Amino acid sequence: MIQFCEQHDMSVINTHFKQPKRRLYTWKSPGDVTRNQIDYLAINSRFKNAVSKCKTYPRADIGSDHAPVIMKVNIKLKIPRRKSTKAAKYDVSQLKNEELQKKYAVEVKNRFECLMLENCTHEANEENVNNIWDSLKTAVTETNESMLPKAKRERKQAWVKEEILELMKERKKYKGTEKYKELDRQVRKECIEAKEDRLNYSCYLIEEISKDNNPRQMYEEIKKFTSNKIKARGNIKNEKGEILMETEQIIKRWSEYVEQLFDDHRGENPIQSFLQGLCILASELAEALKHMKSGKACGIDGINTEMLKALGDFGIEVLTNLCNCMYSTAYIPEDLKTSVFILLPKKPKAKDCSDYRTITLMSLVVVVVVVVVVVVVVVVVVVEVEGVDCHVCSPLVMTKSALSARSLVVAYSTPAVFL
Repeated sequence: MIQFCEQHDMSVINTHFKQPKRRLYTWKSPGDVTRNQIDYLAINSRFKNAVSKCKTYPRADIGSDHAPVIMKVNIKLKIPRRKSTKAAKYDVSQLKNEELQKKYAVEVKNRFECLMLENCTHEANEENVNNIWDSLKTAVTETNESMLPKAKRERKQAWVKEEILELMKERKKYKGTEKYKELDRQVRKECIEAKEDRLNYSCYLIEEISKDNNPRQMYEEIKKFTSNKIKARGNIKNEKGEILMETEQIIKRWSEYVEQLFDDHRGENPIQSFLQGLCILASELAEALKHMKSGKACGIDGINTEMLKALGDFGIEVLTNLCNCMYSTAYIPEDLKTSVFILLPKKPKAKDCSDYRTITLMSLVVVVVVVVVVVVVVVVVVVEVEGVDCHVCSPLVMTKSALSARSLVVAYSTPAVFL
């Protein structure tokens, strides 16, 4: 047995704990003449520290002359972490610098033109749409790597100072001595003072921001020290109420739930090739991009609003060409059609899919196109239904007109085509 354990790197747990003799023997002869320890439990040496106790139970009511040997193992399972597919976060606040913004736009333009020369096609087809989008995405991504600094991760505790970290390093050197206790008291005192100073500064900062009428930044500051995040557990229930533990089953269940949630029962609406509307104008795209908020989360392409705005006239020109190619070919690249669902639990210990709030992160290029299309449709509705000039119409009136047109279509079941 010793040879077997040495060969397989195992440890005999029965011999690791000091026990009274009655907790050691595992077999007694008929008539209780002799008692011997002949049964052993072995475990991989890598996990022997997880065993908290191991002993025999001689008075157990079992039909055998052997006493059961029981050990208690404290198992701590490690959650497997999948490789993150998140796009790298860059410090886009640097693009507010006009000089850097100009260099950024020129660099993206040069990279884009080089890539388009390699994959040059002038025909309006699916291949051309993919080439334009891939070239733009690659040019922006490579320029971000070379010109924009990575966003710095803040400490988990904003009140931690460098002096406290240095004291912690010094305290670690004297572990097990009297000086360790002295340094530990000093570290605790510094932490209490730093927390109080940070809290006072945060309150002062929130008051100053509130005077500037900036609720977004004020909310961000309040959330830093008051937010209580609800931690979600990975396992969920299926339709039968059974708990799912495997990753593949959980992903499959979420796919079924999302498909059911966004199921659309409308009939087919085949694309009619003879219906051709007006092309998307560069001015419409520029206006839509101008009104988009900064700081919005980007899709899987990693391109956010600040990057698109920094491209200036060149970006408007490329996006207009891309949108018109997608419009004329009725084809959208896969990256632009792919959305990321973020799951936020509504309550602690959420188990059902309905206990989560789903947030969709889609490409901001698609968002710009959708905004342009919505504005065009609303303008057409205002002109056709209300009979007024869209230039003198407020956004509220335009929205009400669009809703009125939708109500009429639903009520009388008449097909409507907006060009």
